[in-house]
Amino acid sequence: MSRNWHDEVDAIALAGGEETAELRAAMEQDPSLREAIDAARAIYAALALVTHRLPPAALRARVMESVASTSRFERWASAAASVLRTTVENARALLQRIDAAASWEPAPMPGITLFHLEPYVTLPNAIPGFVKVAQGHQFPPHHHLGAETTLILQGTCRDDDGRILRPGDLAHRDAQTDHAFEVLPGPDFIYLVVVFDGVVIGGVPMLPGDRRV
Repeated sequence: MSRNWHDEVDAIALAGGEETAELRAAMEQDPSLREAIDAARAIYAALALVTHRLPPAALRARVMESVASTSRFERWASAAASVLRTTVENARALLQRIDAAASWEPAPMPGITLFHLEPYVTLPNAIPGFVKVAQGHQFPPHHHLGAETTLILQGTCRDDDGRILRPGDLAHRDAQTDHAFEVLPGPDFIYLVVVFDGVVIGGVPMLPGDRRV
């Protein structure tokens, strides 16, 4: 199991000094880790200017709790709410759960994991969820039985129509269309998707409620 550096942001920021080679490699794979460490260091630097000493443990805990309560995907909350047809507050809460390992389960396709959202949003005859495709993998060719909307949250992919999709991009596909995509070098590709009526992958229909999609 890979090391969860995000759990150690507080200690890393307090320690200061040079990052280890292992930490630098982790930051290259996950740019949000650099952002989290820089944010924590900035907070401690500001506190030090005011207090001239390390902040009390209780204050440090409150500050870090405030930082942790804001998802690194916060900027996409409004767009996610629109895609899911839910409130911004609900979308924000779901985005905050993306980095929790317990949110995810493996898909039948290699390199792909799923975060099912059916328990949290109501979209009749739809499959809503977050999808994570590991770098170096692809989402195989599939057929959409209904319309699909995706919101890119992390990473970059190349669709088989040649389009490059990046964080913040919204992509729409009509019913009865086919496509596939590959993840480009960089972090794992994460996106929010709502597809109606289901999909067909490898000739196998997968309909709303099917845990394989």
